[in-house]
Amino acid sequence: MSGISYRNRTVDVLFILGSIVGVLSIFVFFSYNPTAAVNTAPVRVQVGGGNIGNPLFGYLPENVEINAGGTVLWYTRPLVPGEPHTVTFIFDNNTMINGFLVAVQRVYYPAIIDSNDITKIYLPNAHVTITGNEKYINSGWMFPGGSVPGTSSTFSVTFEKPGTYNYSCLLHPWMVGKVVVHA
Repeated sequence: MSGISYRNRTVDVLFILGSIVGVLSIFVFFSYNPTAAVNTAPVRVQVGGGNIGNPLFGYLPENVEINAGGTVLWYTRPLVPGEPHTVTFIFDNNTMINGFLVAVQRVYYPAIIDSNDITKIYLPNAHVTITGNEKYINSGWMFPGGSVPGTSSTFSVTFEKPGTYNYSCLLHPWMVGKVVVHA
């Protein structure tokens, strides 16, 4: 006889397999960090109020906080009366223009003016990224459901750089909001 029975070998193999599963379970348990999971869903901000005290004007919520690399999505509610609004970031006051001039593309359509004064016009419902080199970013005119030709019902921005980003509506300057971006 060899001294090791078939039964002993089975027990040894099961013990080794059980040990491996146990070690892997401990590794997975201690390496899993649910707070490290990245939430890629954009933070949503309603444009144009929508509550009893403020049915047409305002951003809801006015202030939001996200992490660098996060996105904010501004949207209009489909059944709110058609009042135009913008989401406009002005980082250089020399780019400030009269928001009522529809003929100016950088007001009516989504647009970015970079640090070299180059203007890029986007299609309605644009998604843009703020890298820190911009002078001006604008959503263009936003109407519920994009009900006016060439207007948007959504506008989204991804923020790459930490900081505080104040914005307003070119058409209603008392409409203000803030995005705080954490590292």
